[in-house]
Amino acid sequence: MADSYKHHVMLQAVVGVVIHGIVTAVPGPSVYYIEDSERQFFMAPNLTFSQQKATVVLSAYNHCECRDFCFALGPTACQAWSVTESTQGNYWECRITNIGPETTVLLPDPKATYHFRKSSVLGTYSWQADKLFYVALRGNCTSDAAKARCAKIPGHRLIIVKSRQTYEFFGNLSTKNEKPLWVANLRKVTLTEFRWGDGSISSVTNGTIIINDGLLGTSFVSFNNKIDDSIESRDGPYRALCQANPLGVEW
Repeated sequence: MADSYKHHVMLQAVVGVVIHGIVTAVPGPSVYYIEDSERQFFMAPNLTFSQQKATVVLSAYNHCECRDFCFALGPTACQAWSVTESTQGNYWECRITNIGPETTVLLPDPKATYHFRKSSVLGTYSWQADKLFYVALRGNCTSDAAKARCAKIPGHRLIIVKSRQTYEFFGNLSTKNEKPLWVANLRKVTLTEFRWGDGSISSVTNGTIIINDGLLGTSFVSFNNKIDDSIESRDGPYRALCQANPLGVEW
């Protein structure tokens, strides 16, 4: 592609870091994000949606032509698009839809790439000091619904807190007088251990992240500069903050 985009990450590779002679894998981007002065969108390889769910199906010479078709239609007619390898010669099948990822059934396809406008996600995006891209979703929901809503957006997850920078950002979101509270992707598994949504363990003795003790099965929220067990029921209501990793940093 000859476009002069500001590519936050467009390198599909696993990078290795050598620590004391041991090669450790640095995570790649969870999703790709591309922006210029006029267009901002995400790119998720190996995903598509069915042809029956497309509002427009076209043949394109390449990925860029399909993208240009979408942006020419405008945001109302095109919220997302998929480029799929076609059986018709040198063409690509360009599928366009007027709905975003939260309401789209996405299908695995190693020969396809799903793209969605940043504006197709109903929320407000921001970069934070931990180099992760966050979106505060509109509306309130239960703890389980918050996880599900974030998971529906390719490369996104309900917030997990592993670094001091993420902890300070999340801890400062809520005060005593602000409700609904922001819910974290965390659950208590033993009397002294907590498990994040990616399966990693955080202990109550962790000096970087302070987690107030809670009952097994409770939800945990941002409250008064710490991660605290929720004073609400597990059903909330809560606010959902999703995080994405276009830069491929440790998260």
